[in-house]
Amino acid sequence: MASNYSSYLRPCNAAKTLRVNELCEPCNSTGKDTAAVSYCLDCDEKFCDTCENNHTTYKSSKNHRLCKLVKAPPSDVVHLMRELTACASHPSEEIIFICIDEDKPCCNKCAVTKHRKCRQLETIEHCIKYGTVRVDTPKPRPAICWYDNDQSPAITENHASRKHSDAANAIIYEKSNKLETQLEALIQHEDQQMVFVEESHDNLKEYLQEVRSKIDSAFNQLHKKLTAQCKNQTQELNQRIQKQQTKAYFLRDKIKEHQEKLRSVQKHGQENTYSFFVVSLIKL
Repeated sequence: MASNYSSYLRPCNAAKTLRVNELCEPCNSTGKDTAAVSYCLDCDEKFCDTCENNHTTYKSSKNHRLCKLVKAPPSDVVHLMRELTACASHPSEEIIFICIDEDKPCCNKCAVTKHRKCRQLETIEHCIKYGTVRVDTPKPRPAICWYDNDQSPAITENHASRKHSDAANAIIYEKSNKLETQLEALIQHEDQQMVFVEESHDNLKEYLQEVRSKIDSAFNQLHKKLTAQCKNQTQELNQRIQKQQTKAYFLRDKIKEHQEKLRSVQKHGQENTYSFFVVSLIKL
């Protein structure tokens, strides 16, 4: 039997990047590595060209819906639909029927064990399809019944009732609430991530401002220190230069004084006296 959720799956293009280079599942189970080209929406299985032809030939699967592999729904969507339609008592089975007598959903195993003696079981698809039919204008629809003297299902005619619709709506409401809860959790997680990113940005901005402030403070201190050292060294150099200039001026005046004396002795004095002044000038 086709998956109960398969009617809600549609071919899409969102999984194109996720469905490349995948292998044919029937061939892979026999040890062959054959590239898959198509996907069965009812079986949730990938096929190569040969297996696709065989799948459409078999009586049990010839009416299954096939699509190109690149248009197959993402695997996470398929798994989510499986999780939402899994039977609570038999996780490997999917919920297919609604027990009208006990107002409970059930799978194939539940139908032949727990609900074997129940008078009326209907498929979820029929409950959804005929749940809104008015009582005064009833429309016949098939229902699966189980009898004590015969454990095989028999198709009977039954009118739509409000109870059927409520049971189907309860299942849909429960699954939609679960999905909504998951989405709310995802949205909350994304909001927390956004707040975290904004806080990280603000913290980084404050940290950079603090680092800049420290760098500016260190630069100002270094600037003041170097400026003071340069000023002190400049003053010391100026003092030394002034002392050297004073000595140079004094020496220059002495040289001029001796030069005058030499010229005077040379002009009016004796030769020995002239030699004495020359020697004195050389010593200077």
